[in-house]
Amino acid sequence: MTLKSHALSPAADGLAHLLGPDTPVLFLQNGIPWWYHHGLSGAQGSRPLPALDPAGALWQRVGPQRVIGGVTSSACTVLAPGVIEVKGGNRSLMLGEPDGRDTNRLRDAAQALQRAGFPVETTGAIRNAIWSKLALNLGSGPMGVLAPVPLKDLFAEQVLVDARLRIQAEVLAIARAMGCDFEIDFAAQMAFAKRSTHLPSIAQDAAAGRPIEIESMFLAPLRMARERGVPTPTLDLLVTLAALKFKASMSPSDLNAQ
Repeated sequence: MTLKSHALSPAADGLAHLLGPDTPVLFLQNGIPWWYHHGLSGAQGSRPLPALDPAGALWQRVGPQRVIGGVTSSACTVLAPGVIEVKGGNRSLMLGEPDGRDTNRLRDAAQALQRAGFPVETTGAIRNAIWSKLALNLGSGPMGVLAPVPLKDLFAEQVLVDARLRIQAEVLAIARAMGCDFEIDFAAQMAFAKRSTHLPSIAQDAAAGRPIEIESMFLAPLRMARERGVPTPTLDLLVTLAALKFKASMSPSDLNAQ
């Protein structure tokens, strides 16, 4: 499943008809996934996220036990229906079971994608990969919605480089409060961003008037920060402004679809 997060619940019924008794489903998406707590120990392991799965459609019709988590970091632009431009190389897909096990179905999924030409890695800590990707998304996404320009133009401004550094520190603090950890090579990331002509996908959607992944990429991480008392002043400001700008540009029917 590679739909944007807000399109997943409406697709739950159609997906359910494709599933056999033991069919796994690989979800490749940005942000906090609807199944995030599944596979964790204790009461958290059975805790759904209603804002990411309205009415529990995915939890009930697909089932978190089917999930293989996935993260992709390729910079893609839709040029036309079915025509995708990839900038900066075809980067690895990261796959992992929610409970961290090395399973046959995980290896089978990785091998199938590798045979199709995708670089694939597997991990026993898929949530670390999710937060690492979120640090990238949040490091440019809210600013991209406010100023939909290529990364090299966005980060030609030193004040925005500084803001990205603060944002990524805030994301890392949230992740650690959630029991996850990862490394950020800020210098390498900025070296890539300052020469990249890519427009972040969430900024592409906002500029085109399409729904954006506000809940999974912006609001869910901040909700986790509030639950654990992690201060996120830079994210609070930029996410609030980006959400207001997006809502002001959308029709009532489009907003109801979010």
